[in-house]
Amino acid sequence: MGRITQWLAPPLALVVLAGVIFFTVQNMGAHSRQPMPMAEESPQHPDVSVVTVTPGSYNAHISGQGEATPHYSLPLTTEVSGRIENVGNNFESGSILHKGDMLFRIEDTAYTAELATAKSELAESELALLEEERQARQAQLEWESSGLEGEPDSDLVLRIPQLAAARAEVENKKAALELARKNLSKTTVTAPFDCLIVSRDVTPGSYVQAGTEVATLYSIDTMEINIALSASEWGNLPADAVENNHPVTITSVEDGQQTWQGTIGRMENHVDTKTRQRTIIVKVNQPFTQNIPLLAGTFVRVDIPGKELDTLWKLPGSALSQRGEIWFVADNNTLACFQSTPLFSDHDSIYIQVPPALATAAQNVLIHPLSSYVTGMEVRPVKENNDA
Repeated sequence: MGRITQWLAPPLALVVLAGVIFFTVQNMGAHSRQPMPMAEESPQHPDVSVVTVTPGSYNAHISGQGEATPHYSLPLTTEVSGRIENVGNNFESGSILHKGDMLFRIEDTAYTAELATAKSELAESELALLEEERQARQAQLEWESSGLEGEPDSDLVLRIPQLAAARAEVENKKAALELARKNLSKTTVTAPFDCLIVSRDVTPGSYVQAGTEVATLYSIDTMEINIALSASEWGNLPADAVENNHPVTITSVEDGQQTWQGTIGRMENHVDTKTRQRTIIVKVNQPFTQNIPLLAGTFVRVDIPGKELDTLWKLPGSALSQRGEIWFVADNNTLACFQSTPLFSDHDSIYIQVPPALATAAQNVLIHPLSSYVTGMEVRPVKENNDA
């Protein structure tokens, strides 16, 4: 009996194992044919940072950059020729001179001689005129005593042309004398206005021809800065900005610390054909008497307070997209946008004209709009502070 059991045990084990495998395969097939349960998905809306803004009134701000230039810049040239006899003590680059101060003197011997000759020639021409006037009176008396009626056939009889020529010669010599006097006076060269000596190109003993450039002078009464403005920036200026010497603040671009006060002096009445902009000229009076002198060549920023504008949004500069759009959250938390150009800006904000349809209530405006945003897209607004 034991031997039979030993022989039957392996086949029975195989049968049991086959049954288990068959049952397992059948169960796996049944489960694979059943549909997988689907997880319920909730819609995901991206967060967007927004600021809540309402329309307000703000004073426009106009800003531009330019270089400080003197009111007058003069390349000084000589009007007569000669050797430089001496130069003024303060005729050095960097010196400030007043109108009438001597710059240098040209040797005047030749011009003194020309003046003496002119005086002599004038005296001779005046003497000749007196003689001609006497002869003309004598000719008139002789004609009247001749008993002939009417006028003589020729003006030469009464010496009328000769008298006119003598008078013209006197006028010519007077003009020559005046020219000689002026030439002599031009041998002493003086400052034509209160000026800064930028460069000096002559020394004692050097010879100059008439028209030689001898120095460069900058006036010191006024410093000017040209600021080019667009049409919209012009529209933000007060109407009487030029007439009332509208005040401006001038800041050095190099360090951002040095400041000066100036005014709008005048405007150019033409539009530049290349830039399509129009220029105003800002002036600083007596720039060298300021606490910090405003030097020619200083690159500056000019800040001009403009007129008050209504119905504007004050927004961070990042709120304007690369395509010039302002995005906001409309009804049902969907995105909407409109095209806009800032009316003006300051250091950290832009000012946008509010569309009439959005001016009646506060709006949530996106701070950082992305290029992937589309109109009607659902979002979840996250409010941030608009203290900027």
